[in-house]
Amino acid sequence: MVVDDDPDMLALMRAMLLDAGATRVTGVPDAQQAIARIREPGSDFDVVISDLNMPHVDGIQLLRQLAAVKYVGGVVLLTAEDLRILQAADTLAQAHGLHMLGVLTKPVGREHLQAVLARVGQRPVVTPRQYPRLTRREVRAAMDQGHFQAYFQPQVGAATGRLSGMESLVRWEHPEHGVIPAGAFVMMVEESELAPAITRLMLEQAIRVGRHFRDPAQMPRVSVNVPMRVLHDLAFADLVQVLADASGYPLNRLVLEITESQLMGQVTTTLDTLIRLRLKGVQLAVDDFGTGYSNMAQLKQAPISELKVDRSFVLAGLEDAQGRVILEAAITLGRNLGLRVIAEGIENQAAWDLVRDLGADEVQGDFVGAPMSDAALGAWLADWRPTP
Repeated sequence: MVVDDDPDMLALMRAMLLDAGATRVTGVPDAQQAIARIREPGSDFDVVISDLNMPHVDGIQLLRQLAAVKYVGGVVLLTAEDLRILQAADTLAQAHGLHMLGVLTKPVGREHLQAVLARVGQRPVVTPRQYPRLTRREVRAAMDQGHFQAYFQPQVGAATGRLSGMESLVRWEHPEHGVIPAGAFVMMVEESELAPAITRLMLEQAIRVGRHFRDPAQMPRVSVNVPMRVLHDLAFADLVQVLADASGYPLNRLVLEITESQLMGQVTTTLDTLIRLRLKGVQLAVDDFGTGYSNMAQLKQAPISELKVDRSFVLAGLEDAQGRVILEAAITLGRNLGLRVIAEGIENQAAWDLVRDLGADEVQGDFVGAPMSDAALGAWLADWRPTP
């Protein structure tokens, strides 16, 4: 179905769609008729292509109504308006849960139209794994039974592909439910009195694995995520020193990660701990950069050594020119501040090539290696070939 108040545009789109292989094309002049046709019994429109700027009921109102009637087909937006308006409308449609196939600007090119139509039927079906409701009592028992383990995701040089670091990520090896990722329980832990104990456990395991690399020249950095409430403890910096000294692990190879939102909200209350950690040689990273509300003055005040660009920026950079500009700005900001820049969420060669070309120092993501156990890390190291 094509929705457009311009009869010439309806005729043109009909001809182009039939030429592209469509078997039935219906044209309607406004959104009200479009919804009425979709509500008809037996309606089976695979795709709705709608102009945005129409009288009476515009394309934005149509998106709202399509969501209300739970339309499951593909949606394509069409307009001669500013590209920013079109992209914002695309974001809105996805927020409504509609299956967006793409956007088209007028005049419509045949190749672009065919590329959008090729996505029909490709809607991903994501079924998130359901985990049981977890309690603090179960978390405490899991701690006592040694069920929390550090998994490691490699970080490699963007230009060289050589291993440079590893991020330690907590996993719950549940006897019944298998390996449970942090997302299922970490918020509960960070808001409870269990946070210091699990942080210490992750530090101990990360340092132990990092110590496997005996040659200082080959020793990668090991990163550990630290909740802000742990950094409020003025004795935390001394604890890190004790743990590192006990194993002989050099503190300049340890990175503690805090999220951007944590840093921006509470940096003044944790500067004591952050500065003492840096004086001991520990490096500090801002994780998920770009997802919080950045205060550049606070970012400057904190003794940060590493900036991790969030995966959403990388995905946006692959999608369009504006996304690329934003990604480049984030990478350039880190570089200009003298920080090491790690691009997260690298899922394919195209993403790696993009962030490398834009100046990222290192990359991290499933294309390099998914989070893995200590034993699996050894096998990954044996198989990995450092070719960017």
